[in-house]
Amino acid sequence: MKRFIYQALLLTTISIGSAKAQTDPVVMRIAGEDVPRSEFEYNYNKNNSDGVIDKKTVDEYVDLFINYKLKVKAALDAHLDTLSSYQKEFRSYRDQQIRPLMVPEGAEEQEAVTYYENMLKQLEGKNLILPAHIFVRVPQQATAEQQTAAKARIDSIYAALQAGEDFATLAGKHSEDRQTAIRGGAIGWIGPHQLLKELEDAAYALQKGETGKPMLSTVGWHIIKLMDSKPLEPYDTLAPRIREFLEARGIKDKLATQLVDSLSRTQQKSIEEIMDEASDRYAAQDDELKYLIKEYHDGLLFFELMQREVWQPAAADTLGLAKYFKKNKKHYTPSKEELKAGKKKPKQWTDVSDQVVSDYQAEREQAFVEQLRKRYPVVIYKEALSTVNKHD
Repeated sequence: MKRFIYQALLLTTISIGSAKAQTDPVVMRIAGEDVPRSEFEYNYNKNNSDGVIDKKTVDEYVDLFINYKLKVKAALDAHLDTLSSYQKEFRSYRDQQIRPLMVPEGAEEQEAVTYYENMLKQLEGKNLILPAHIFVRVPQQATAEQQTAAKARIDSIYAALQAGEDFATLAGKHSEDRQTAIRGGAIGWIGPHQLLKELEDAAYALQKGETGKPMLSTVGWHIIKLMDSKPLEPYDTLAPRIREFLEARGIKDKLATQLVDSLSRTQQKSIEEIMDEASDRYAAQDDELKYLIKEYHDGLLFFELMQREVWQPAAADTLGLAKYFKKNKKHYTPSKEELKAGKKKPKQWTDVSDQVVSDYQAEREQAFVEQLRKRYPVVIYKEALSTVNKHD
């Protein structure tokens, strides 16, 4: 019986493997690692999208892809993935992709609901109001003369209002609160505890459209007008704005941080371990995400390797640069038209250093790739490769 069960499990495993091979066949094997069609397609399609000027055919792209993968393999063999600088940057990018996926469905909506409920609590059963004011400042250490002058000024403004002059016009001309003066004195929609208490009490005591008498606060004289009053809109009306507000303030990242911290405490694992497990889980469910993460993983390794093996050594090799310039000097000689226009012939490589360094780096890179081609075996499965972007 046990033998039968073992054979059944073996057949199931073979069946699953065969199905996977049929749906995502291996298109090449580079340095002992299989490259499935889905990975090659992801890279090919991303690098040959509609916005790309120098598009490649699949056959033209194969060598570029192989050279890139060989450099990544060389970087791994050099253990560049163990560098703390590499791990920090890679994790930072990867976690940016993974953390939002960890937020439970509905969590953001619940945050929006909670935010609305808090707004209601803060109103304490009152309406929202839209007050406006005309303000005349009274300095804290005002002399009796200054206090009298401020009182005379606010009284004259109030008299003008009583005579029928427009509140907004007078606010624009005379209010010393210039931020609200440019809006005709309008303070904006507010609720309880958003103004000085004496101003708030005075504003809430007014009826819509009513203007109060001059009143003194701790900062000066005010004439307050209640422009409008309304109850807080229903949640469904405000929800889009609340969601936008919370999103702009990073609510998803905040929720993800809370979740990861909680998992770290309850499971007694480091945050890095929690994120590694989450990354593996989500990548296994989504090829697009898997290859996006892999793309950044490989790209960082590629850059680090090229800096160490090609770009920096070539740029620092002054003897090699001079020799390369001497050998290829004709390529840097100006055309007849350029010479007539006054452009001079370069006498040494430093006269055209940027171009020479770039060309010398390209030559060194080509030699480096040839070494990698000799070091690592490459096998291309042409039949499978021919199905790239040509399957259901």
